[in-house]
Amino acid sequence: MQLKADLLGIPVEVPEHSEPGTLGAALLAGVGIQAYGSLAEAAELVSVAHRYQPSADRAAAFADRLEAHRAAVAAMPGSHPLGLSMAAEACDATRG
Repeated sequence: MQLKADLLGIPVEVPEHSEPGTLGAALLAGVGIQAYGSLAEAAELVSVAHRYQPSADRAAAFADRLEAHRAAVAAMPGSHPLGLSMAAEACDATRG
């Protein structure tokens, strides 16, 4: 998780729940049936066990490998040409 935080440049939170995917699906369903007023309201129910803070130094150490990975994914047959740029834009948007 630390590497994810470093490479994305955003904090990564790990929930206390033993099945976070199931919890997330249940919360999304609750938002869908309007049991919660918003996704933010549903998210308030999640307890965070650990929060990983990004490290610019670690990100810099992996920059070459990350770029090689992105190039390899972009070269794969059937890969969506906007997939990587859309993900990067989403990460940039969360940084403020």
